[in-house]
Amino acid sequence: MILPWSNIYGEVLVTFTLMCIGPEDTRALYRRMKRDFPSSERAPYFAVRRGVSSGLLEGYFMLLGGDICGYAVCTPLDSEESTLINYLAVEPEARGQGAGTALLGLLAERYPGHRLVLEVENPAFEKDAVKKDVMLRRISFYERAGYHIIDNVRYRLFGVEMLIMTSSGGPAGDVSALMRAFYLPALRNGRLMKFVEVIDERGAAENG
Repeated sequence: MILPWSNIYGEVLVTFTLMCIGPEDTRALYRRMKRDFPSSERAPYFAVRRGVSSGLLEGYFMLLGGDICGYAVCTPLDSEESTLINYLAVEPEARGQGAGTALLGLLAERYPGHRLVLEVENPAFEKDAVKKDVMLRRISFYERAGYHIIDNVRYRLFGVEMLIMTSSGGPAGDVSALMRAFYLPALRNGRLMKFVEVIDERGAAENG
């Protein structure tokens, strides 16, 4: 399946396409994930390959002129009309050309009627000024694309403090139940769900 996305940047019409990937493409995908995501946020390779092979995860390359310029890994959950964007990144040389916006737009077309869910690092817990600025700029980008932070929810994923962002206009629901639904099939072992923590405004952790 290939979806097109066109936009004008300056005076040039740029067309991006979204291509589904299979298990044979997961090594090329994972090389990019290792470059773009720290080990604390990155699933091991075997889990990514197993997820793509089983259909629990859906992976995509975004192409520009036949070259890979971005990628995404998603967990669709039709029963909740929601899709978790596990990983999303743009190739360094493609930044500033609208590629990130195009990738989000293509994913919205790929999952019509779904609320798209993102996990981003919580800058409130980052002491390094440079890293904190990167986190804030990432959040600002998603907000400009129509995403908003779910208020009054703290979320910790394998010990990393995160924020949950969702696309506007999606269906409401229990955040804790939703995140458990995303992760339980992939983790296979219910005991690992203790690392997926949704903490409400009163500070009570809810674990699977």
